[in-house]
Amino acid sequence: MKREIGFVLIVGLLAITMGMSAFAGDAEAVFNENETAGIKFRDIDWYSPYSSVEQSLLNSGISKSWFMYENEDDTVKGIDSDDPSNDFFFGKEDLEAENGGFWFWFDDVPVSNYNADLYIYSMYDISNGMIDKDRNNSLFYKAKYTIKDIADFNGAYDDLINKLSGLYGSPENKGKSSLYDSYDNALPTYVWYGSDGSQVILSLDYNMYDESLSEINIIYAAPNINGRVKELKDVLQANAVAEEGQIREENATNTSGL
Repeated sequence: MKREIGFVLIVGLLAITMGMSAFAGDAEAVFNENETAGIKFRDIDWYSPYSSVEQSLLNSGISKSWFMYENEDDTVKGIDSDDPSNDFFFGKEDLEAENGGFWFWFDDVPVSNYNADLYIYSMYDISNGMIDKDRNNSLFYKAKYTIKDIADFNGAYDDLINKLSGLYGSPENKGKSSLYDSYDNALPTYVWYGSDGSQVILSLDYNMYDESLSEINIIYAAPNINGRVKELKDVLQANAVAEEGQIREENATNTSGL
């Protein structure tokens, strides 16, 4: 009799467990369906090399005639989750790696019904514990549209919120940037998240001296951008320490000027 009761209890527990598992699976499926998929910039894979990014941009219709400027050995910057539109990282130095990459700039690129400056940011790769400054091995981690010469910033902002929400779902309102929170006409920053940690950030770079010179920024950021920046910064620091040590070793007997 005890064996029969035990058998019934085991069968009952298995049925409950299977039912809960099935429910959990259904719940997970519904959640995944409601997630925004990984967000890409112009369908370019994140952390692609420079040559691949350039070719993808040309294939998308951006002309080389729009190319205006590039900057080598730029400071690579991550995203402050508390204030995504602000890249002045007071007390958060791990979010930037000096001389860790480069960017290049296209002028007057069509985006939706606007014209924008386009900035493409790449970080240097790490190979065997060393920084590889061959741009063909660089890693594309961020892109930014800057829209200016707008007469109605509120109207343009609402238009872009609606369009981005149609593509990527509901955004998170992060409030006004700490740089402009005391200005009534400054607008809040909005962030759309991809399921892989990628982001789209809409912000107003408010000009407190002349509102007509304010600019709208749309930033596309790769997943795990802050982790990559921290790793890059650590390797840059280790390389600098090693280089200084080598110089001291080579100049062990150099007492000139002492």
